[in-house]
Amino acid sequence: MAGTQMEALRASGRAVVLAWCCLATAGQAVAVPPKATVIDRQGNAHEVQGLTLNHREQVEYFVNGQRRVVSLREIARLRLGGEQGQEELPVTIVWPSGRSESGLMLAGASSAPHDDAIGGGGVSMSLEGNTALGPFLIALNDVQEIVLAASAAAAERIGLQATLITEEGRRFDLAGLEYRGGQRLDYRAGSQRRFVDLARVGQIDFAEGTANEEWRPATILLWNGKAIEAQIDASRVRLAGETDRAFHDRVNAAWIGRTAIGGFAVGTHAVRQIRFKAPDSEAAEAPTDSLERPAAAESPAQGLEEGGPEQPAPPAPPGSDPTAPDE
Repeated sequence: MAGTQMEALRASGRAVVLAWCCLATAGQAVAVPPKATVIDRQGNAHEVQGLTLNHREQVEYFVNGQRRVVSLREIARLRLGGEQGQEELPVTIVWPSGRSESGLMLAGASSAPHDDAIGGGGVSMSLEGNTALGPFLIALNDVQEIVLAASAAAAERIGLQATLITEEGRRFDLAGLEYRGGQRLDYRAGSQRRFVDLARVGQIDFAEGTANEEWRPATILLWNGKAIEAQIDASRVRLAGETDRAFHDRVNAAWIGRTAIGGFAVGTHAVRQIRFKAPDSEAAEAPTDSLERPAAAESPAQGLEEGGPEQPAPPAPPGSDPTAPDE
């Protein structure tokens, strides 16, 4: 009898191990790195798997001095102009929908640490991956175009529209609003660090008289009526090793977007209120952050956004006349 029980335990143990292996394999299959055709300035095409830029899948570029960040998984093409040896290269990003945007991309010395930082020096930008012949490495200056493999999952992020009111009472109607190059708002609730997808936010109210605080108290009102009492990073202290451009973007361009006359950027310390326009019903249901879990699985214990106390007052309904908050 004892022998039969031992055999049953061994069999169940093997089944558990096999199940974990299957789950791990499935997780790896989902996170397949991007595939692309890299065309150098001599016209040679290289079929590359697991393509990354300085070991990251994100591409950073600047439009009228404003920082943009996009994943290689989201775009269809990336075209580079200029000449070899330039510190900044003209770049055109093309999305699967056909929309394109042109700007500048750092290719070398401009991304060096600040002169005051220990260990300062030039930083070269390069593409890495694997080809059929082995490891692949090429300097960004030597690249003419990157053509990303078509993916059914590739999709643009939903462009957010909002009305932003500064501490001075100035009002700006914005399109394509982003927080630090994306649509994920990181905040602190007590001692826990959490985040929320901006597509789920209806309004953000910053506490008055807190413009000089490193962590600004704010109330985040979600479209589902819930409210989160949060603290949002508004520090203006320079970090060790931070570049001039990174310091400027973090402090003075935490929120970026477009107005009717051009680009817009402002730091968190200068914002009093942000009122978002209601997204389409389909867009509101679509996940826009790969780290976001389904709504049914969200709970405060998992460190997601519904960590603040609930308040019955929802944000102002879409279409109402947005006015500045009382002084």
